[in-house]
Amino acid sequence: MMRQEKINDCLQLVRLSSRKLNLIRNGKNEGKDHRLLKTKVCLRFIDVGTDFLTECIIDKIGTRCDILVPELFLVIEIVDTESDESLKRKREKYESVGLKMLFLRTGNVLTRKVYNL
Repeated sequence: MMRQEKINDCLQLVRLSSRKLNLIRNGKNEGKDHRLLKTKVCLRFIDVGTDFLTECIIDKIGTRCDILVPELFLVIEIVDTESDESLKRKREKYESVGLKMLFLRTGNVLTRKVYNL
């Protein structure tokens, strides 16, 4: 499948009103570390020319994800205090519509732990 076709297929999962490519948006209840890590990840995507969406809504499952990388069908969730059980439920929801998950834990952003449950 061609790159643009993959992006278009993934964007079909996203609510039309939240299809804003390469715009770093933050949720109103996100903490400083959460916003910082999300911004760092997105700036890296900008540097390497990879399209992304932030705070977009996946219609079929009614969830808002921190970062979506359409070309990879990848959701990146920035994790602050969520339990492993909560993360497993999130993963199941996203995988039910064909999206892969990556969890990045905040805390000290320089020593964060990557979760791939």
